[in-house]
Amino acid sequence: MLKSELIKQLSIAHKDVPVPLIEKSVNRIFSVLTDALEKGRTVEIRGFGTMGITVLKPRQCRNPKTGEHFQAKQKRKVYWRTGKGLNERINASVKK
Repeated sequence: MLKSELIKQLSIAHKDVPVPLIEKSVNRIFSVLTDALEKGRTVEIRGFGTMGITVLKPRQCRNPKTGEHFQAKQKRKVYWRTGKGLNERINASVKK
């Protein structure tokens, strides 16, 4: 689902709220989540999932095309773990 599709679905569900206000709200939510991750905080949405930052240490790498070795710098990466409620919901239709 694209952000524009999310905004459209919310505008259908909440006809009394102007679309620009919905769009501003969605953008603000993503901004708050991004700011928290940028500061190294974990974001948990119960029943949906958890996002956080993990640090990848510097490591030796090799360019497969040239065979040249180089040092990759340390970097931060976002991880995602689905929540129990979401897992149960998406797996409810799977036959056992």
